[in-house]
Amino acid sequence: MKAEHDLLERVIGELDRRRGDLRDVAKEAGLSYDTVLRIKNRENDPGYSKVKALAEVLFADERAASDPVEAKAA
Repeated sequence: MKAEHDLLERVIGELDRRRGDLRDVAKEAGLSYDTVLRIKNRENDPGYSKVKALAEVLFADERAASDPVEAKAA
């Protein structure tokens, strides 16, 4: 449970940092802009699948740097 909370906190922090790009992030993650905005503003308790989808988009560069083979397969 703590790992999920930590991931949510990282996602929210990154969404806040990327304010101007939220529509693009939402589109890439397959989520609506309103959903992403509600997550960023802590207006709801998002499901793990939504947080994971956002994390995959937001932290794709980190994944590629840590495991280039896995990033190419994705």
